[in-house]
Amino acid sequence: EALVIEADAMRLAAASLERAPEPRRVLGALAAVDAWTDRARARLEAGSYPALDSAAAEVSAFSASARAALARGDTLAAVGEISRASLRAREQAPLAVGLRLLAAAETRVRGVGKGADADRIRKLIGGAREGLAMGDSIRALRRVLYAVQMLDELAVETVDRRGAPR
Repeated sequence: EALVIEADAMRLAAASLERAPEPRRVLGALAAVDAWTDRARARLEAGSYPALDSAAAEVSAFSASARAALARGDTLAAVGEISRASLRAREQAPLAVGLRLLAAAETRVRGVGKGADADRIRKLIGGAREGLAMGDSIRALRRVLYAVQMLDELAVETVDRRGAPR
């Protein structure tokens, strides 16, 4: 929810500019967006990440729109496009991904009963929440991913115990 509010504030700020920034400053921001896209594409060469692929395509399109706006001399429109690109890219940041995974894991763990595995999952989720709050997104991601894997395994074991095919 906080990320949505922040995104709305950034959009409002970009739309509220009374004076166009200097084109060189806009080009610097555009270069940062392009660098993110390059890193995303490099990551995509290592594996399949549909959400990252979609985000990279959208960020690239926003970047192209910003360049077109600059070419026609509309710096304010370029700033708006760069703002949209950066917001879309931030959705793939470890913090944003961690928050989404954490919310999903917290929802799923509510349906888990008691036992050593359930306790471990809850501790992992708590550790992930703490890691995100303390700015340690990578450690938090590892914990929440492990919790999700354990939840998946627990779900499979539950189905197996009921006699359903695996």
